[in-house]
Order: sequence, then structure tokens, then C-alpha cells
Amino acid sequence: MKAFASRLCFGVCVLLVGCDGDDDDSASSTSTGGAGGGFGVTTNPSGGSGGSGGDGAAGDAGSAGAPECESPPVENDLEIAGAYRDGYDASHRVDDDVWQMGTSTFDLLDFSNEERWAIAENAADNEFFPDSFSRFEWTHADGKLFYCQSVFAASTEEEARETDRADADDLEEGCSGFPWSALTPIVLIGSYQDDFGGSHTITPSLWQMGTSSFHLLEFSNGQRWAVAQNDCANAYFPGSYSRFDWMILPSGEGAAGAAGAAGAAGAGGAGGDAGRTYFCQTGYDVESAEAARELEAADTADLAEGCNGFPWSVLSTQDL
Repeated sequence: MKAFASRLCFGVCVLLVGCDGDDDDSASSTSTGGAGGGFGVTTNPSGGSGGSGGDGAAGDAGSAGAPECESPPVENDLEIAGAYRDGYDASHRVDDDVWQMGTSTFDLLDFSNEERWAIAENAADNEFFPDSFSRFEWTHADGKLFYCQSVFAASTEEEARETDRADADDLEEGCSGFPWSALTPIVLIGSYQDDFGGSHTITPSLWQMGTSSFHLLEFSNGQRWAVAQNDCANAYFPGSYSRFDWMILPSGEGAAGAAGAAGAAGAGGAGGDAGRTYFCQTGYDVESAEAARELEAADTADLAEGCNGFPWSVLSTQDL
């Protein structure tokens, strides 16, 4: 069993090797994954290779006495649902129920995709204008998404609805005299296949790995990491938190040296060709988003063993 887990290099080996021990201790809440494959593209502990998305036996996630699992919705009606960074590098996480802006929470009461607005109640523990009402508006220009919190301290929901709309034709001053703010999603949006045949679809709100879903909460395109919550329906560690790291080898001028260095690292036969994208699921059963964010980043200088002792995995672009 150990040899099987080591061959697959998916971080599942942490789980399987633990099963060989004499005690029944559960995995640490800050355990880390391996080979980027993590717990979406998985193996079958009974032998043989499992398909994408957690085909292996993982126990009954709904066992008696287990705490109730809550995770964001996999599908949303709100057209701009997703995780973003704004022009001030503040994080936003939006779904049908809530607009999370940094540490401030706005519970959505109503929204219109056609008219591009959302009405929200400011959470009672927000630092500014708690228990007030807000209105968010959004628009698209030059292929980018922009938003304006046109109302942020209304006394009633009705006041938030009836206040004059922001001017979407004036991105410089149309947000109550201020510029609209750009919202940028994770750069990895697209469909991929990893070097073990696992499928990955990444949207502004979700990293779908086979049949396992990871809800994107926060990310940094500059530092190339993302924190996500494991969906409650996942076979492995439902409701826990994951961290993903990625790297993109440069292409064009100067790429040969970087690709050569990566190729020397081995990368489990992945090569290290310029322009390739690699990822590592650095953590997969972390107890909180904050703890996942604080995990040590995977080693981008070592494609062969820099993902917690395992190779990084290649993400090859697939047609949508």
C-alpha cells in the first residue's frame, strides 16, 4: 500500500501510510498535500488507480457526532460570484448569500443581474457602519469587471434601493465622485488536465478537481497562491481548508535558462518546458482559512520534490 501511494504522489500517501500505524489518530489539521494532485484526483486505497474527483473510499463524512459542515454554494445565480482582488489589493468573495470584503461582511438581501445591483445588510460586527444597508453595483468595460459600493450606510433597505444609481459610463468619477474599482479574478481561469489524467476547471469562485470542489476564498496572483474551502460533499476532508500554490515558467526571451533549471529538477518527468503551468496542493485538511494562508509556500526552485517532498503537477490547458 505504501508503494502504491508513493507511486501516485498525490498526498493521499499521507493518509494511507497513516493507516498502517497502530493508533487511530486522525490526520493533523495542518497536514500538507503532495504533487499538486491533492484530494481531488485520488487513489483507491483498496488497490488500483481511482478516477478524478475522489473515487477512493474516504469513510462516511456524515458520521454520528461529526460537526455540521457548511460550505459556500457550488453554483450561484449571481453572475459575478467569485473571489477577487480590487485595485487596492483588498480581497473580495461574492456569492448568492454574501459579499465578503476583507474582514467586512455584507449579507445579500436581493440582487439583479439584468440591472447589475445587489442590496445587502452590513454585518453587526463590521468595523464601519454596522447594521446599516449597502448597495453594490457592477459593470464591464474593456473585458474587465468593475464595482461601486454606491450606498454603504443607509438606514433602511428601502433607502439603499432608492438612492440614485452610480454612473457606469463614468468609471473615473461615476461612483459618488470617485472611480469605480476593478475586480480581478485568479489568473488560472480555464480548464486543464494534470499529468495524472485528472481534470481541473477553475472559475472565479471554484477550483473543481474531478468531482471534488474547492471554493476559492482568497488568492494572490502576484505571489501565486490561493486559499479555498473544501466543499462539504468532497470525499476527503469535507469542510476543511486547502492551499494551492502555482508557478508558470516564463516563455520567450530568457525562458531557456528557467526551463533548463526546471528540467534539471526532474518534475517527475514533467520536463520543465517554458510556458508550462505547475501547481501544488500545499495543504488540504487545514482547520481554517487563516491557517491555510500562513502555510509555508511550496518550493518553486524544486519541481521534483518541492511540493512537500513530491513533484509539482503540470496543468495542461484543455479546450472549454
